[in-house]
Amino acid sequence: MKPSAEQEGQPFLYVRVTTIRIADEMLFAYTVQVELRQHVRIERESPFIKGGHARVASATTGSDGAMGYAGRGVFARSVTGRIEEFIDNFALAYLKSKDIERAEGPGEPKAQEPKGSTKSMHQSVQL
Repeated sequence: MKPSAEQEGQPFLYVRVTTIRIADEMLFAYTVQVELRQHVRIERESPFIKGGHARVASATTGSDGAMGYAGRGVFARSVTGRIEEFIDNFALAYLKSKDIERAEGPGEPKAQEPKGSTKSMHQSVQL
């Protein structure tokens, strides 16, 4: 039985927020990390896979994140704003990829990455 399109890969977003109060200040530092995780199939033979057969593993296939700091009065708004921004980016990339799939029609998926996919959203942020 072949899994439905909704089940294939079982993708989900993982959101991690880490915070710390800066000593003797009314400032809080934070990191926000959002990852798209899904099941991937490892096809190659490997001495690390028992029996050397293909296996399914969970992997991060796209990520985005940031570091920042904010005062006590705007801290929660600052953190939730960043989370919303990253989730919106993933949702837009997903919708774009679905539009491309519909335009290409049924058949084998193309090797080309859709523009704006989560793969292009990796970034490093410095303060």
